[in-house]
Amino acid sequence: MSDVRPAVPTRNAFYVGCVPCNDDAHILLAVQCTWDLAHDNACAVTVIAPTREQFRTHSALRRLPRGTGKETPRTMHAGNVAPVVVACWPDERTLKNIESLPNLRDLFVVPGAQYDVEPWRIAHSAVDLLAFG
Repeated sequence: MSDVRPAVPTRNAFYVGCVPCNDDAHILLAVQCTWDLAHDNACAVTVIAPTREQFRTHSALRRLPRGTGKETPRTMHAGNVAPVVVACWPDERTLKNIESLPNLRDLFVVPGAQYDVEPWRIAHSAVDLLAFG
């Protein structure tokens, strides 16, 4: 018998290298990068925020482009999350749940003050969006 293992899907990982990243510019940077990538690959985008309230109260999340999916850790599941995801202020559990989605292709993380994304960043060789200008 040969030792054949299923192929691990290739996923791209990005993050905004500041903590906390609460200002509009950092969130909009991640959203713009996701839309560019999604457009190039003909797929949709989902933004995941900790609560529905943040989509109503945070100015950058209120101004998301038309067609952007909006989910929370409680509402996201494989059927309603696009292959390209922006995770705003995720905790470790949310990151693990996002990573387990079978259709995930690209994940952009906007870190929050109270959660450390460093282990995720290292494990996935995530690229800092701020390194590009």
